[in-house]
Amino acid sequence: WLRGGHGRVDVDSALEVSCDSYFYHLAQDAGVDRLAAWARAFGIDQPTGVEIAGESTGLVPDDAWSRRVRKHQWYAGESISVGIGQGPILSTPLALARAYAALVNGGRLVQPHLVAGRDLPARDLELPEEVLRRVRHGMELVVAGDRGTAHRLAALPVRIGGKTGTAQVIR
Repeated sequence: WLRGGHGRVDVDSALEVSCDSYFYHLAQDAGVDRLAAWARAFGIDQPTGVEIAGESTGLVPDDAWSRRVRKHQWYAGESISVGIGQGPILSTPLALARAYAALVNGGRLVQPHLVAGRDLPARDLELPEEVLRRVRHGMELVVAGDRGTAHRLAALPVRIGGKTGTAQVIR
């Protein structure tokens, strides 16, 4: 999104400046089936189990889904848009919040609840601590970094992190 580009970036700075091209390359290298496996591990396509009737599920596409639903293979170039959360991928805000919480709580996927005393054990995603540290640092830079896309929140009295994004609109 930056005219002239961001220059060389690593995962920390790619998160800070919301460098789509970094994530395009990452998604292309990973491929849709690997992206789908990680998205499913984070519960993107599953109901969270919160005590609300009719909770929606999401959609995490892969090659098998494309062949079954669209009647053609997944094209490698489609992974690029899915890698930044666009294209045929769906999630609920609560499922996304749950996934982000796992990034900052040490890699534990929790079940949100509204009823007191309904604490259920979290599922450990077994993510390497160094990976979690780097992602947390990048998310902190989104707010606290000089080039962070949410830098205007840096004045808040609490230390926070985040990830900015843009909704896909199809007319």
